[in-house]
Amino acid sequence: MKPNLFNYATSELSQDAFLCWLFMWADDRCKSDDEELHNCALKAVKLFTNESVETHNIVIKKQWNHIDVLCIINDDIALVIEDKTFTKDHDNQLERYKVEIAKLTNISKTFYAYYKSDLISPFERKEVEKADYKMIDRSLLLSILRECHSSNGILHDYTDVMQHKTDNENKYLSLLYSDWQWDQYKGFYNALSEYFDDANWKYVPTPAGGFLGFHWGWHGTANKTTEYFLQFEDCKLKIKIAVLNKANKREVYKHALQAINNLCKTNNISGIHKARTRLGNTMTVADVDTQYWLTDKNGLIDVEDTVYKLKALTDLIQTL
Repeated sequence: MKPNLFNYATSELSQDAFLCWLFMWADDRCKSDDEELHNCALKAVKLFTNESVETHNIVIKKQWNHIDVLCIINDDIALVIEDKTFTKDHDNQLERYKVEIAKLTNISKTFYAYYKSDLISPFERKEVEKADYKMIDRSLLLSILRECHSSNGILHDYTDVMQHKTDNENKYLSLLYSDWQWDQYKGFYNALSEYFDDANWKYVPTPAGGFLGFHWGWHGTANKTTEYFLQFEDCKLKIKIAVLNKANKREVYKHALQAINNLCKTNNISGIHKARTRLGNTMTVADVDTQYWLTDKNGLIDVEDTVYKLKALTDLIQTL
């Protein structure tokens, strides 16, 4: 068994270091040491800038004014990289970095990129694009790293770990649904997000330890007291409500429960049941049996047919 450096160097700072190391290989002075890796780094520059930047010399600054990675290319081009593993943008980071770069009088052009090695939720993607940063997900960088024929061990270690993450997430297609764990939930949610415009997923902390949640199908009532939505909690499907405008929580819950009961009777649905809940601004009203959303073949999920069922259930909830 060959130990992998990045099984131990798992922090964002370690990934910062890898990016600094990779982009430094784009410098002309590194070409003679490993031309394959030099060309790979040039492709990375093109990916992160979205342009064919003719790169001769490059200076790397790590954590300069809190910017994860700053590449100064040919003395007058700046590439700002916000690097994430499992966290997301916070405290207006992306806009603050623009202010810092504006202080550099020698820079004639600046590129902004956001790289994340974990899967990226739809909400996070929208926020990054709103800040006018180029989104670089794991698959984009992997496509370049896999094409590199360098024998460099650091390159291979990082590529192998990222490929393993991808393969593990995609196992939701090859593992029995009953055997899914955290990574398979993420892979499934990431696939589902392509089909629902208002979908988002994230970790939701709770006193019981938290869960990975995926929510969509938001629908407000005419009296503006309630929003219904659907949410997976580690792939257990719930019908939930959000209480609006400081409405009475108990009354909103009772009305929502009655509305769902009536819906089930009208449509002859037996697989939606009252859920245990606590009064709050967000409440679970009903649990949905897997037969009403999951389609499997020999225990493996059929994504296309499952999406069809989920869309039908979403349309039904929109009538409440």
